Amino acid sequence: MDSTRNLHSIILGELPDEGKQFTGVLEEDIFGLPPNEPQATEGITYDLHVSRHDDFLLVTGSLLTAFSIECVRCLAQFPYRVELRGHTFDVEITDEVTMDLTEAIREDILLSLPAYPKCEDSSLGEIQCTPAVKVYSPDDPPPESDDETQGGSKQNVWGALDNLGALNDND
Repeated sequence: MDSTRNLHSIILGELPDEGKQFTGVLEEDIFGLPPNEPQATEGITYDLHVSRHDDFLLVTGSLLTAFSIECVRCLAQFPYRVELRGHTFDVEITDEVTMDLTEAIREDILLSLPAYPKCEDSSLGEIQCTPAVKVYSPDDPPPESDDETQGGSKQNVWGALDNLGALNDND
């Protein structure tokens, strides 16, 4: 078992022809995301095989970690587990003596996060999501409230759009 430090500094001259296995937990936060973005809640557990092929390193194996993510519907935080099993990526070899895999690992994990996370994406199974805003379907009847009426008659909600046509006619 290699130390997590080795993901930061894989010494190319010490990498055997058949490659080398790297296993451990990367405890540091390599994501550096602002507070309103998903936040890692645990370290990254990795089991990676690294081998050299001409001018790149081929990395295969698994990456596991967890995040706390905000639901786009109800704005509640929920747990989300990232499990990249059988994952493969490559890193171009530069003129350096050592290679750092953390940026490639960071990128692949962030790309695996959902673009529009919802509570049902949680790794804890179905979480009841109560949307912060009512989501209407085309089959719903139109809403009726005091705000929508003026002096007993319905407000013309299309008036602003109707006026756009008049503006275009004046051009």
